[in-house]
Amino acid sequence: MKKIMIFSFLSIIIVFAKNNSYSQHCPFDNIAILVVDVRDSATNEQIDSIKISLCDSNFIILKDYMENELIFVKNPEKIYDDWFSSNFTRVRYSFAEDNYILPFPNDAKFTENTFIVIENLNPESKNDYNTSTYKLRKEDVYDVHNNIGDWTDLHNLKETPKPEEEFNHKITFILSKK
Repeated sequence: MKKIMIFSFLSIIIVFAKNNSYSQHCPFDNIAILVVDVRDSATNEQIDSIKISLCDSNFIILKDYMENELIFVKNPEKIYDDWFSSNFTRVRYSFAEDNYILPFPNDAKFTENTFIVIENLNPESKNDYNTSTYKLRKEDVYDVHNNIGDWTDLHNLKETPKPEEEFNHKITFILSKK
């Protein structure tokens, strides 16, 4: 009987210790974001008919660890329920306003010798802009993890809370038509 009680006691302690040793990690760990604003030189209006990508030095579009091409999207109108836990393009980032965003793994392979490339989405479009390239700098990359508030509350919000520090990482392009 004594052995059964000791075994039961130890089992309870092991189960309790195991359950309490699990810690929830933030899905935004090691996630960075690039924010790009692209405007027409004549009208200063934001341009929508473009493709913005993150490319290597050979101008090949980079891919993330899931083999998804690193293509910018417009900051969504709200936080969608299906963002969790790795569809970060479905989160509205308050600091990005209505600009283009690219959340991506904050890894040196994505930031060294890397370029942002802007090109026409539709080559037959009347809004034919010159292709533009920009060499990414470390200071352009914004760490999302510490700047979105409590991620567990995102499902209750329309957008992420404003960061404590002023956001000054937006990259602005002014494009001219050909």
